[in-house]
This record gives sequence, structure tokens and C-alpha cells, in this order.
Amino acid sequence: TYTGGVGGSFALNDKKSTQTITIPAGQNTLSGVRDAINSAGAGVTASIVNDGTGYRLLISSNDTGAANAMRIQTTGSLGALAYDATAALPTSMTQTQTAIDAQFSLDGISITKSSNTVTDALDGVTFTLLKSNSGSPTTLSVSRDTSTIATMITNFVSAYNTMKTSLNNLTSYDDKTKVAGTLQGDATTLSIESQLRGIFNGALSNAGGGYTTLSDVGISFKKDGTLTLDTGKMNTALADSTKDIASLFGTVGKPTDSLITYSKALDTTKPGNYAVNVTQIATQGKLTGNAALAGTTTITTGSNDALTLTVDGKSVSVTLTAGSYTPATLAAEIQSKVNGALGASGSTVSVGSGTAASVSGGVDISALTFPFAPASGNDTFNVTIDGTTKTISLSGGSYADATEMGEALGAAINAQFGDGTVDVSIEDGTALRLTARGASAISVAADGSSTLAADLFGTTTTSTGSELTVTSNAYGANSNITITGGTAAASLFGTIATGSIAVNVAGTINGEAATGFGQKLTSTTGDSAGMVISVIGGSTGSRGTIKFDHGFAVKLTNAIDAMTDTSGIITSRTDGLNKSIDDLGDQSEKLAARLVSIEARYRAQFNALDAMIAGLQQTSTFLDQQLSALSGSSSSKK
Repeated sequence: TYTGGVGGSFALNDKKSTQTITIPAGQNTLSGVRDAINSAGAGVTASIVNDGTGYRLLISSNDTGAANAMRIQTTGSLGALAYDATAALPTSMTQTQTAIDAQFSLDGISITKSSNTVTDALDGVTFTLLKSNSGSPTTLSVSRDTSTIATMITNFVSAYNTMKTSLNNLTSYDDKTKVAGTLQGDATTLSIESQLRGIFNGALSNAGGGYTTLSDVGISFKKDGTLTLDTGKMNTALADSTKDIASLFGTVGKPTDSLITYSKALDTTKPGNYAVNVTQIATQGKLTGNAALAGTTTITTGSNDALTLTVDGKSVSVTLTAGSYTPATLAAEIQSKVNGALGASGSTVSVGSGTAASVSGGVDISALTFPFAPASGNDTFNVTIDGTTKTISLSGGSYADATEMGEALGAAINAQFGDGTVDVSIEDGTALRLTARGASAISVAADGSSTLAADLFGTTTTSTGSELTVTSNAYGANSNITITGGTAAASLFGTIATGSIAVNVAGTINGEAATGFGQKLTSTTGDSAGMVISVIGGSTGSRGTIKFDHGFAVKLTNAIDAMTDTSGIITSRTDGLNKSIDDLGDQSEKLAARLVSIEARYRAQFNALDAMIAGLQQTSTFLDQQLSALSGSSSSKK
């Protein structure tokens, strides 16, 4: 930050990246420069002002606070835009307003923030600082916003009652009109009503919010099956700051360990009190140089200003600004340039410097026979850090490759000296390197007659000094740092190329092995399947429990989703009714076809009978004629 005008000081903001703005040819006018700056999205805004004597370019940081001062470095013909508070001679630009932090006190505690909007001073409260009120403090009263929660609970009860009223209308019978509801007596509808009521009659044994039933907050059933809300009881529950009313309605996971956070779970994850055991803490990819930087380092344009590295699998090349640097300011310069080059990739790094002791092996470990299994009696060696010696054992281990062996070695050393004491890396893929940050000396020696030290390190060398460390801000196996080239690589980082090996978190949830990715641990089997937690620190071993439950609103949603799913009871009932309708249609078609056949048969029978009657009538007529003739013949004979 600036501490004055020319001759002052400037420190790079380690949370911001250096931004490069290119002014296109033919656009080096005030308006052209302004437009180029504003379209670059570099975190600053340019404008043109008329001060009465002429037009001037004004460049302002978009962010407030002492850490957001500016240094402008130029190339080519744009020297008029340069400004550096540390310059020995006046520069063309003039600082008109110094970047400063907001300062205020809260209950007598002095607080400094970079913004006038403060969200992290008091949990759940946002302060907006509008003006100074020195000598006349403002009294701030903070209370819970219970009205919004009360409205949400009221809406929840109202929504359920609307649904219940619809079900009642469909299943009821009106004695006066003698009209029954369309679904009166329907078994599926009755089952739905029973299931929904059963949800609300239960208790949440693992919510962990202090409330377990809806009646705790004034919600109960009336005789007609709708819900009623006792607002007095609800308001009493809302006023109790020691309890979490939200846990009654939403899905919640409450870890007992402050360094474990609950992320999410599936609808199918079952409520329970799940034990968490961590067998491996996630680490970050880190590379520590073995070049001891003493005093001041000079970066010269075109000589030692280029650096190429890979961060989390992404390759970037940067050009450092020429100048003289202390180890700390050089670290800030590298961090700013690298993060600027990474841009929107999602990866960032932290670069630091500090005293470190390191020991490099003289054995090409890639040439060892793998799997490498130290034999009994030759599986230990000694490591000494600042006079403290510990025996490191790889007893019983078998390692598939050099990377796996490096992981085991780092875990074994840090188990003895404490997590994070030593970084283990492999220089150029061949030599083991141990680096102890903040230490003045580290050495490796044989333990008795064991040859493991010689097998892994051979001839070792020890170095001390201010060494640069580049750390990926990501965690897990995908986090890595590799120096791949550049004219500054050797002088700033030495011979090391590949950093320490980062690992994912590992452990169990509910006694079942979980999948680790970065700091996230995901349960894949058992009742807790689908639960995701983050282990953001701490140690290995038992890490307490997570009380997990689905609140009543979630249970209701899940039940309705299940009922309306393609395999739910409503779909099954609908499919059944559709099948019955189809069956009736088939029966109707068959009956119609049968009627046609019967009609045809009856018509044929009718026609046959009609023909037979006609024949009989003809016979009758014939007989009548014959009888008449016989009668005439008999009379004439007399």
C-alpha cells in the first residue's frame, strides 16, 4: 500500500493479480486509453475530467481499502501513464486520494476493514459505514428477524391445508345433497391421506436443533385433518435463540467437530447420527525451491524475468517486472503475475518465502525395484530437525512406485514431528528431497545397522536460506505445482521442478469407506449414502459425529414426489384405471362383434322360418284346394 508520495512504499496485494492492459495502435488518446482501460475489466475505472485548465485522465480502483492502492508500469510511448510511489523521481501521474481502510469500534473493540460494507464483524449482521461519528457513538440494537420465519411457517400450514381440503372434497359424502365425492372410498386416496398424516405425527430424533415435533412450534392437527397454528407458541419458539427452528423443516447435518462442515445429501440419505473417522487429511500441492535467496534479488529484463510453471495441470508463463526484490516482495510479485495469468481458470496460488532447511538425496529412486518393500531390519532411518532426532519407520510397507513411497515417507516423518513439518518432494523425478519450513537444519542418518537411509538418500546435502514456496490453493490429488522452464527458474527455485505430493481426504462415514476428493468426503454406501462433508482441518482419527435428518417440509416433498413418480401409487392407480377402461373397451368391442353374429344368426333363422311359413302356407292352400275338390266330387256322386 502507499505510505506517501514519491519515495514512499508499495506492496502487492497478495489477493489481487497483476493486470495487463494493451492500448491498440492509434488509440493512444485520452478517450482511447480510457475506453481500453474500462473494457479490460482490470478492477479499475478510468474517466476524463476537466479541471478548468484542461482534460485529465482519472484512474480509480473499484475496491476500497489500503490494500487496493495502484502502481502503474508502462512500456513503449505510454510513459505519461506511469505511477509508482517508490520511484526516486516524480512520475507523470499524481495520486489525488490515498487508499485507506475503514476504521471503527464495536463495543470498544477497534476494527479495521477494507470496505465500508462490513459483513464479517458480527455474525449475521451487515454494517454500512456512511460517515464518521467520532465522539458521538451510534447505538445498534440487533434482534432476530422472526417475522419472515413466522410468515414462512404460516404459508407452510396454509399450503398443506389447501391440499387437505382438496382431498376432503374428493373423498367426502354430502348427507344433504346425497352426493358423494368422486374418490369416496378409493383405497389409494385413503392411503395418501394416511401417509401424509403419518409424516407429521412423527418426531425428528436427529435434527439437532432443539425441536423435534411440529407441536413444539405450535402446529397440530384438527379433527378434519387440517393443520392449525398456535401463534403464541410459535412466537415463543422463535424467541428462543438457543434453538434452531429451521431444522424442523429443512435437511440438516450438524457435525460435532468445528473443522468438519456438512455440505449436502440425497433425498434417499437416511436420518441418523453418523460417526466420522478421518484416516488422511487433504493437502495442497506445494513446491519449495532449493535456491537460498540471500539479501536482495535483482530481476533484469530479458535476462532472468521469465518463468513457466504448471498449476493444477494448467500451464502458465509470466514475465516478472524488472527491479530489486527482497524474498518477501519477490514472492508477492510472482504470486501476482501467476494468478493474473491463471485468470478465469479457477486455479490460484500463494507464494511465500521464509527460512527453510532441506536435504536432497543422491540416489535415483526411480531406478529402485518396484514394488519397493524395505526388508525387516533395514526399514528405519533417523531424521534430525534443529537438534531433535526421530526414528522413521517404513516397516511392513510395500510401494508400487516412487510417488507412493514419497507419500508414505512424508506421512511417517510428519507423524513423528507433527503435521506439516516436512514437505517431501522428488527433484526431477529422481532424488528425494525433505524440506523443513522455518527450520535451520535437517539431516538424514542411518538408524543402527539399517541401510534404508543409504537406499533412499545415498549422499545427502543440506541447504538453508530464504526459499520460495509456491502453494496451490486447491486441495487433493489434482493439486500440484511444477516448474517447467523460464530464465528465472534456476536462479529463483534451483534444481527442483516437481513439488510435494498432494492427497485427497480419506476416511469413513458411519463405518463405511467414503470417497475423498480434495477436502470433500462422500459416503457411497449404507444409510449415509449420498452425504457429502468437508474436512477443512484437524487431525486423523475419530472426529465426532454428524446428526442428520430431513425436516418435515422435506419429508412432505419427498413423499409427494414418491407418490407422483412413475412408479408411485398415484401412477399405479391411474395405470390400473386406464387398464380397466381399456378392458371395458375390449369387452364392448367383443360384445358388439358378438351381437352382430347373433343378429346375423337370428336373421338367418328368421328368414328360414319365414320361408318355412311361406311353404307351409302354400301347402295349406294346396290342401285347402284339394279338400275343396274332394268335397265337390263326393257331392256329385250322390
